[in-house]
Amino acid sequence: MENDNNSALRITSLHSFHEVEHMLRNVRLMGDTHIKPYEDAIIEPKHAAITTLQPIALYVLAEQLTVQKKLSPLFQDFSLNIFDLRSSIRYDFAGQSFTMTPPIVETYYDVEQKKEVSIVLDGLHRIWLARLLGLKSIGVIQIRHIKKECSLVALPVSWREVKEYAQVPTVKRKYRYPTLEAFPDISSFSDVPVHQGNYLYFFYRDLGILGSSGIRNVH
Repeated sequence: MENDNNSALRITSLHSFHEVEHMLRNVRLMGDTHIKPYEDAIIEPKHAAITTLQPIALYVLAEQLTVQKKLSPLFQDFSLNIFDLRSSIRYDFAGQSFTMTPPIVETYYDVEQKKEVSIVLDGLHRIWLARLLGLKSIGVIQIRHIKKECSLVALPVSWREVKEYAQVPTVKRKYRYPTLEAFPDISSFSDVPVHQGNYLYFFYRDLGILGSSGIRNVH
């Protein structure tokens, strides 16, 4: 599926929404790989208004935004819109292989905000770019009815709190459990010991199979 007009980008495979759904149901927590937070969740494609989405990271990286800007017109050559995907795409670009999936959004009732919220779990750079381009909505995969014991690592923030950086900043997010002492008792559903080395990202969803770059380290 190579585009003769642009050899810099090569689509190597496409995975349907149902294949992506299956992969999501097998996503595991970083802290306890026996736990699948989306195993029984409602997972569906959706066109979401960007104003209804909330980030859980306080930063975007300039380099990642530049890459997304380059990719957008290249994917259009294949009649693919990176802001309105319904499948997972495996592709080669600039000598490397990547996977692009629609942004992943978790929807749940937030006690502090006293309302249902939809947070951007993965795909923040694409949504940020969509905002810069003036788009009002974007194609996402929405996940609801997640296992209640699987709290998110970070708290939702407002778009005005997110800043663009050249490298990963020291303060990346507002952690739900910022100290080991604040971490909840998980003995009713996990026998993994919680300690200083794993508590902060215990509930982190490992989305590597969907192309997520994972936890970015501060340089």
